[in-house]
Amino acid sequence: MSSTAPEEVVAILRSASTPPPDPRLDDVLEAFRSQWRRIARRKCPGLLEDVDDAIQNASLKLLLPRKLATLKDPTRIETWARTLFLNTLLDLAADRQREFSRRATLGGPGDDPEEFLRDRLPSTGPSLEEEVVHRERARFVIEWIKEFEIMQLKSRGLPDKEIADLLGLTPNAVRQQLKRRREDLKRALGKLEEPDG
Repeated sequence: MSSTAPEEVVAILRSASTPPPDPRLDDVLEAFRSQWRRIARRKCPGLLEDVDDAIQNASLKLLLPRKLATLKDPTRIETWARTLFLNTLLDLAADRQREFSRRATLGGPGDDPEEFLRDRLPSTGPSLEEEVVHRERARFVIEWIKEFEIMQLKSRGLPDKEIADLLGLTPNAVRQQLKRRREDLKRALGKLEEPDG
């Protein structure tokens, strides 16, 4: 752009709204875009994720006849265009920040965010009905275990060999009886959960 006179750059930009545009328009726009990218990397490294969108928006604004009409001194086109770009970049970053804040704010202005979340998150615990069923099953299992000495001993954590010694059985016989009792318990629980006829 430095080889083109500022007045000529402005005329090339204005040609975008009249057919046919000046054939140098793409080159002039690319020169501005390159300059804006360098400025953004150097002066606004925290906003780099917004740079491409800001460049696109600023390029469109740069070609608007009403926007170009606000440029009083064509010799200041580069400074004017740089200011246009930086304002566009800052506006876009502010819009994204507002959108992020809007999404991050939970509830209304007077709401407690933790309470708002607690009220809306699904419960991870069992429902009241599930708790009742669980307690009923637990009571049933406890009563059922009380009926069989071998199950009582196993529920206390005794090893099969110790149970065998206490009951006068072989460890293998203990394992077989425990297996049968567990299967019986499983069937009994299944019947307990069957819906009434």
